[in-house]
Amino acid sequence: MIVFALGMSVGCLTEIDPVIAPETDASKDAPQQVGSQEGVPRKVDSPDERAQPNDAPRGAPQDEGDMSKPPPTHPAVSIANAFLIAIDEGKEEELQNYLRSSARGLSAKDLRAKCFGVKEVTDLRTAPDTVGERPVQAMLKVEGEVVHTLGLSLERGQYRFAEFLTPSASEYSAAKQLWSK
Repeated sequence: MIVFALGMSVGCLTEIDPVIAPETDASKDAPQQVGSQEGVPRKVDSPDERAQPNDAPRGAPQDEGDMSKPPPTHPAVSIANAFLIAIDEGKEEELQNYLRSSARGLSAKDLRAKCFGVKEVTDLRTAPDTVGERPVQAMLKVEGEVVHTLGLSLERGQYRFAEFLTPSASEYSAAKQLWSK
């Protein structure tokens, strides 16, 4: 049972072990846990302060980056950013991982000029269906009435670069916004 009072935790957290691990030579030397049989409650916050399996931190790993930036909330954002960095740094092998199979063989040198030196996207919207499966476009630069975007679509379960798009400013603003920084 967990009880919260004024932001402080009181009580004991217990868990039922669903599986018994087979005994190995290494497990014979390890300290034995009391109540580790199937269906028996096991104390998670042990008094001898040994880490228990459920004491591990949960959630997405936090990098050492700028904490004022919101984390990407759409899978295409992290792919687009990694793609742009690979182009900027000229990492040819890494770049190939972000290209659709039909675009394999493009080089960072070929793509660099069309990226306008952008290393991070700030806006993601839906793209025309002609781009591919579940298409999205990430804004790179606005020039007058033209918006230069990076088109991505799903291939084998991962977003990959499809093509550079140049919708008009009105077409781009009419597209559904998926993410913005």
